[in-house]
Amino acid sequence: ASRQTPWYVWATVFVGWGFALLCLLLIPADVAVALRSTCKEAQRSDCNTLFLSFSGSSDSKPLVPIWETVYWITFALSWLCMPLVQSYWDSGDYRFWKKLRAAVRENLI
Repeated sequence: ASRQTPWYVWATVFVGWGFALLCLLLIPADVAVALRSTCKEAQRSDCNTLFLSFSGSSDSKPLVPIWETVYWITFALSWLCMPLVQSYWDSGDYRFWKKLRAAVRENLI
């Protein structure tokens, strides 16, 4: 990326990559919680092994708002923000409102 890349392009790319990588961190935690709760429901005595003790508790309620937040921000970025920023950047107009109007028009059609 060049030094001429505007801040809003950097911001959308940073947030997009950040939330994509956050999913990679959330998946093992979610799997560990699911395995631990399955083990507890089966009333097995070996549920406190090193692998299953990673999750801390068998309650997955704290992960639900995190997953929902990641999902909706990723959805908004991929369907609204990033296409608008790309069209805005590619627009040949010189003024802010004309570039924005061209970007919105291109993405609505």
